[in-house]
Formats: sequence, structure tokens, C-alpha cells
Amino acid sequence: MMAFPVQLLPQTASAAGSPTLDMGYGPSTLFPVSGGTPVYSAGDQLWVRSHYGSAVQVAATPLRPNATSYKRTAEPDVPMKMLSFNDSDQGLWTLQTANQSAPSLVFLVSFAGATPANLTLVADRLKGESLSMNFTTSNSVSLYDANACLLGGSDSSRVVVPVPKEIGVGNVVLSRQGDIIGVTGAGLGNENFTLSVEIYRSYSFLSPNSTTTLLSRNARVATTSTVLVSGREFVPPLTIQSDAPLKTGEDQLRVYFQGAGGLALSTTQVLFPDQNTWVWLGDCQTKPVYSNDFNVVSQLGTDPAAWPREAWLTYTSYGEQGFASVPLGIDIASVTFVGAPWGVKLSIYSIGASAASGVLESGSANGTLFMILDSQNANFTYTAGLGNQTLFTGRVGGVRPFTSTILSINVSKLEVTYDVGGVPYQGGAVGVADAAGTVSSASTDSAGNAVFYLPEGDYNVTASGGNSSASQSVSLAPGQALQVTLGKTQSVWWGTPLIYSLAAAAGLGVVANVALVLWRRTRPRTGVLRSARSQSDGTVAFFIPSQK
Repeated sequence: MMAFPVQLLPQTASAAGSPTLDMGYGPSTLFPVSGGTPVYSAGDQLWVRSHYGSAVQVAATPLRPNATSYKRTAEPDVPMKMLSFNDSDQGLWTLQTANQSAPSLVFLVSFAGATPANLTLVADRLKGESLSMNFTTSNSVSLYDANACLLGGSDSSRVVVPVPKEIGVGNVVLSRQGDIIGVTGAGLGNENFTLSVEIYRSYSFLSPNSTTTLLSRNARVATTSTVLVSGREFVPPLTIQSDAPLKTGEDQLRVYFQGAGGLALSTTQVLFPDQNTWVWLGDCQTKPVYSNDFNVVSQLGTDPAAWPREAWLTYTSYGEQGFASVPLGIDIASVTFVGAPWGVKLSIYSIGASAASGVLESGSANGTLFMILDSQNANFTYTAGLGNQTLFTGRVGGVRPFTSTILSINVSKLEVTYDVGGVPYQGGAVGVADAAGTVSSASTDSAGNAVFYLPEGDYNVTASGGNSSASQSVSLAPGQALQVTLGKTQSVWWGTPLIYSLAAAAGLGVVANVALVLWRRTRPRTGVLRSARSQSDGTVAFFIPSQK
């Protein structure tokens, strides 16, 4: 885009009235010239309002050879449309007033012509679930206030606005077709409320105190009718009533709700790519852009509807809004690995793809294999492993772009409980190894537990922490759930009388029985504790000699 400096020439007072003008884009968007002169582009309208005390002739003239002036007679304080700009009007203009009893007032009008940014995707790379994309734009376009927007497979023409909590529940969905906005509800309650929309655009003005400083102002360019919304009733459409011409570029929607809870406002951003539709920018992944060459990273996740299919760039250049778009053409697919019969995602497994047909790139994260395809029907061999070992391998076929597949693998479940002093130990280090070495490791949770999903086979389980350690060998059968407890049990103070030791181990009921036996027998060796043996489940078995 190109823009030109605007100068305000000195104004001279006159007996016929104050020789000043207001300028703007429409009758509802007029501003005093002293606050800055607007920057216009193709599709904008030049409106003026005279503050002379009598009718005055106003002439708009492009500064080029043999140009024709546009002349109108302005009545005092009556907004008047001078002309509409088109692409051929690019350049400087003068706006001049003539009055017999006052000197002519002359100032320059700036017109910015549009130059496309030509957004291009030059490279992409998949790493895990991160899709990195490099873009470039025309170096001739000076960008600022620029944002890249990635849109997925959902309908970006539908603007979803949550109902404010003081008004009700659910969402209202707005869709535009020309000057008509359709309204539907989703999950609405029984509350009745009214709804209306205002559309605001950021306009640029050249400061009257500087020929190089641009100011931005939000101006209302359109309103709508008001409709009654109810969860049980049909919602009629809204009709757009323009204050200024609706043109391409980014605008703000201000959605007003009026109900029993009072007045509430929600705002969101939309892009007008043409005169009939809009694109909801609130539905995209957005990143600020600071140069003509930039990078955007998308975290894919497992929902194909959220995977990027199209990129938009919104920007400002010399005070005027612009936008560009490009289809990405990146065919993404995913396969998520789930352990059966437990239905758990195998998030700690490293997943790989090899011997692939139709797969350009692949990467795994959290138990999901992400791929970029160059075929509508991809086939590949997968590997799934822990540590440095490959534990599963298999073949997957028929993978199509923008699909997410669930693949079940039969695994056994090993739950390890680690106790220290008879108490579950949190933060203990648990490792599982087979004959080839360590397979997996984890830390115990607040209940002292760590869970592993493994192939069938023989393993050695170790646990450490709390100045203690323990180990045990286990054998996992196919689809088996095995629970083992490792750790050091609570020791008993051998100097304590037998009645207190038994009370700690077995409860008060057992203590009463033992006390009765001791009261009835008088042999000195009665009640002597011979031995105690730790059991694999963490309990202690006491052995007492029989009484003869």
C-alpha cells in the first residue's frame, strides 16, 4: 500500500461564520478536521459538514494533470457526501471551500491504494504434535498490527457468542449473508432477552501536528435491529443498518444482551473478505506477526476439526487495513494407541512409523502418532516402545487425511505399591526391567502407587526412597492385572509387654482375650514372643509358643 502526507493549512476567521469542516466516512462517522484528516482507500466515501454560516461551495480535486474537480454546495451543518473513491483515485487530493466573504480553506486528503500481501506457505515441519509453518509476504508491503490466523475444518462463518452469565446460559450463533445476520441458539435456557449488534472499525488519521504520525480511532460503521431471543421460540434475523460503507477488512462485533439481569456486552473479531460474508477470527489460533517472513506453530491435538487447513493474515499498512489468505494443503492424520482391555492411552510409549507408504513426515507425543500424508490412503508399520526397547510392532492401513484413528494394543497391568515403615510413600522411584534392561520407571503417587502397562513376560520390579529400597520378581500373564507391594514394614519394640504389642497388631478385642489367658496361667514363660515374620503384603505375623 502507499499513503501520502496530509497538511492542514491555516484557518482564518470570518464574519460569515467559522470556516471549518468536519470530515469522515459517512454521516455518522464525521470528525473535526482539527483532530486529524482520515486516510481513505478504495470503497470509502468522503463526507463533509460545513460550519460556515451560509451555503458554501466545496471542491475535491485529485492532484494530477488535467484532473476534474468534484464540486458540491454544502448547506450549514448538513452532512454531505462528496464522492466515493475507487482504485484509480490513488494519490493526493485537495479539499477546498470557497466563500465570497472569507478566504478559501484548503487542505489535502490522503488516499491509500491497496497492494496485496501475497501470503505464501514456503515450508512446514512436523515435530511430535507441533506443526511448524514458515510464511512469507511481499516485501513491498510494510506491515504493522499484523496477526496470523490458522483456521481448521469448522465453519468459520458462524460466530459463536456465549450468553453472559447474568443474562442466561448457552450460546447464540450469528451467520451473515449480505445485510442479514441469522441468529440461532445453542443450549439456551428459558430466559428471555433481547439481542442487537454493532460493528466497529479502526480508522487511521494523520495527526494535525505531525505529517508522519498516524492515529487510530474505533468508529461505529453499522448497527442492527433488535430481536427477542428465547430458548423455546424462533429467533428472527437481524438486519444490518450501515452508518458507513461496509468494506473488506477486520471489524469488531459488539453484541448487546438485555434481560432480567440487566445489560451485558460481548465482543469478538470478524474479517470481512467480501460484501456478503465474514470470517470469525475468534475461532482461530492467532499469533502476532512482526515481519514479512514469519513462523507459526500449531499444537495439533487429536481433534481433526481443529487441525489447520487455511491461514489468514490481517494487517495494517500506512493506516489502511489489509488481509491475505492461503490454503495450507497439509494433509494431517493421527493414530492414538490405547492399551486394552483397560482403555488407557499409552502416553508414555514412544511411537514410530516406518516402511510407510503415503506418509511424508511423522512424529509422536503422548501416545499419539501424527503424520503428514501425501496419499488419500496411507499404510505404514508402527513401533511402540519404552526406554530403548521396542515392545510392539504392527501394520496399519487405510489411514486418510484429517482423520483420527484409535488403535488398541493388548497389554497387562502392573500396579506397584511402595511402603516405608508401613506407610505408603509418595515420590518413590519405581523401575521395571526385563532381561534386556530397564523398560520403564515412574514415581509413586500420594497413595504410594505406580502403574505400568506392559507386554506379558517376566520383570524385576525395584522401588527406592525414604532411606529404603526393595525389589521383587513378577511374571505378567496376557491381559493380567497384578498388584505387588514392596517396602519395609513397621518394626515392634521388643521390650514392650506382650499385651501392648498384641494390641498394636490385632486390636483391642484380641488384647482382651490374651489378657484373660495370662491372668489364668502363672508359668513364667507364658506370653513370651518367639518370632515375627514379615509377609509379602506388608503385614506382620506373630508366632507364640503353644501352652502345655
